Amino acid sequence: MLFSEVAELRYVFWLEITARIETKILSPKTTYAAYFVFKFTDSKRGFNKKPVELSVKFEGSVDGEKRNVLLDVSPENDMPQLPQERGDGWMEVEMGEFFNENGDDGMVVSSLREVDNYITKHGLIVEGIEFRPKAGVHFEIMRRELKTYSLDSVNDVAFHSSLFILILPYDSKRPSTMGSQ
Repeated sequence: MLFSEVAELRYVFWLEITARIETKILSPKTTYAAYFVFKFTDSKRGFNKKPVELSVKFEGSVDGEKRNVLLDVSPENDMPQLPQERGDGWMEVEMGEFFNENGDDGMVVSSLREVDNYITKHGLIVEGIEFRPKAGVHFEIMRRELKTYSLDSVNDVAFHSSLFILILPYDSKRPSTMGSQ
């Protein structure tokens, strides 16, 4: 793992995580997908009760792709298992996709939200958000710095994390930078 710190959700009612990326640093004429990369601690709670809203859109746009996903789907639940296990010990779920026309489309905003529910949530570990082309060259967007936050009060109703991004061309011979902790 390139970075030693990740974000761990300790105790909140509401959750919102947002990442932004400039389209000018991405390849033009390419469809990209954003992936939320995460795992759970042994004492997770609240992610099997209500779906989180995942969205990807151009900043300032009212249109964008949105989907609702349970991050923790138990085997007895008949919902499809959208989060997928990766080979590096983390899980990922596709947040949505966008087309980068000429690289001058501005900022793309990816977010994960669950703010309508009064069920406590804890035990989520966030590795980062990756933006990858749907076909062709692979780029990894990684968090440069994510700190562990502890929100201990009922008044702390939101979890915010600043994601600093680093783009690396994919090299199949290079060990994954999104390795397990």
